[in-house]
Amino acid sequence: MRLVRIGAFSWVVRTDWAHEIAHFCMHRSTDRHEFIDTRSTMNRSESYWNSYESEANRFAAELLMPQQLIESLGRRVIDAYKASTTPKKCH
Repeated sequence: MRLVRIGAFSWVVRTDWAHEIAHFCMHRSTDRHEFIDTRSTMNRSESYWNSYESEANRFAAELLMPQQLIESLGRRVIDAYKASTTPKKCH
């Protein structure tokens, strides 16, 4: 397995795009083809309680980090780390 480090900025951009795609797919109304952020949806402490923002965050997380994939890769990384750090038994 090869891990690739990406810059923090590119991760933020990807997360923002995934979040906005969620709004576009899930929160636009049939008569409006846009989702407009308000002062409260742009405020981190207020948007935490906003269901649209929570849904968009969950969508973005699942799109960028599918749970099954992350759990599978995580288990392999943990197992490899344990194997490399566990002292070998002498017989």
